[in-house]
Amino acid sequence: METVANQRTITTKKEPCGKKAAEHFTAINLNALEIAMSSLTPNAFKMWVYLGKNQNNYTFALSKVDTLKWCGFSKNTYTTVFKELENKGFLVRAKENSNHYDFYELPKEEEEEQPTITIHKTSNEQQDKQFVF
Repeated sequence: METVANQRTITTKKEPCGKKAAEHFTAINLNALEIAMSSLTPNAFKMWVYLGKNQNNYTFALSKVDTLKWCGFSKNTYTTVFKELENKGFLVRAKENSNHYDFYELPKEEEEEQPTITIHKTSNEQQDKQFVF
């Protein structure tokens, strides 16, 4: 391995992944990780990791107590961080007025309303047409 002057080298020593729940590991998309690290506050990033440690399409009841314990922050911080993740598109309410949210590793962009052009036909044509771009 080639290095430059004053460059450090690091060997990662990971814990083995066993059959016990405490010994499991998670896969995280590296692009998503970089975006979350650069766009979130440190506490919001902690909660992002907490939510992102689950498997794809896994649904669970979010426990405020477990989240506080795992992330190590206060109830007020929990509320602030949840709102930050929601405002930045990492947590998206599944349906209006629902208590179910979807967590996205990458922020979900709000779907923009597509412009519609309506062409009205002359009186001898029976139907209007709409085109969505």
